[in-house]
Formats: sequence, structure tokens, C-alpha cells
Amino acid sequence: MTNRTIIKANQSWFHIPWHEIWEYRDLLWNLVRRDLTAIYKQSILGPLWFVLVPLATTIVFTVIFGKVAKISTDGLPPFLFYMTSMVLWNYFQGCMNGVSNSLIANAGVFSKVYFTRLIPPLSLIFSNLAQFVLNLIMFLGFYSYFLFFTSSNIQPSWWILMLPVLIFHCAAVVEWA
Repeated sequence: MTNRTIIKANQSWFHIPWHEIWEYRDLLWNLVRRDLTAIYKQSILGPLWFVLVPLATTIVFTVIFGKVAKISTDGLPPFLFYMTSMVLWNYFQGCMNGVSNSLIANAGVFSKVYFTRLIPPLSLIFSNLAQFVLNLIMFLGFYSYFLFFTSSNIQPSWWILMLPVLIFHCAAVVEWA
């Protein structure tokens, strides 16, 4: 007995073919691996750019907004304040830029073989999530430094438990926008 896929035009926007995504999980992970290796493959520093770009951006923001414009961070260390926003913003804009072009970039593959059209956008979301995790680890290192080794008045909050919801929300907004 052969498997047949029936493609229907009148489906809800919120209909997600979970079983098809699961069937093509190997393709999903191969695309994620391809995206992660292709980003900085031809550069001299390679994957170190995953760390250097947000770090350099945070330093620029700290100098421009903290030293030149003298914008208050309400007692938080300016470096930590700007890095907090850059980590999540880089994830969101990476997903938004990548997902918006993923269907066009993979148009040739779509015409040759059938697979669910959510696979290329999901692969970009997962590859950006891997970059986000690296940036979050870097942020947590700086956060630990400011928490334990400086006299800055920062305290962890229970709101940190909402981080997975916020990350999912960023991915969902991008995927279904």
C-alpha cells in the first residue's frame, strides 16, 4: 500500500501538520546543520562570530547610549542592560530575516520533491535557536560576573521563568506572520 498525501487549499492558518514534520525530521535536522555550518564557513574566525557579533554590538550600544547619550539604565550595569536586549533581539531578527527568504531560497527544492512547506522556516528557527543558546550562555556568564563579583545591585527575579515562553513567542510570531 502506498502513502498518499492529499494537499488541500482550504485549511486553517493554524493547521500544523505535526505528523508530516515528524516524518521529515531528518530533512529538518540536515537543513539546520547546513544553516549552522554555512553561515560563517568562509570566514577566518568561523563560529567565533556567533559570540563576537553580539559582544561587539553590546559594546557599541554601551558606549553610544551609556557614555555619549547618558541614557539611564535604572541602576543596572549598562553592559548587562544592553546585552540582555541584544540576545533576544538577535534571535528575533535572525528568524524574521531568514524565514521571510526561506521559501524563495528553497523554491527549486519544492518543485522537485514533496515535503511539508514548514520544514525550511522551522530549520531557520532552530538554527537561530542554537545561536541564541550560545549568546544566552555568554550573557549568563556576564550576568554571573556582575551578580557575584561586582557591587552592582542586580537580583534574579522569578520573571526569568518566562524566558521559554518569550522565546516560543518570538518564533511563533515569525513563523505565522
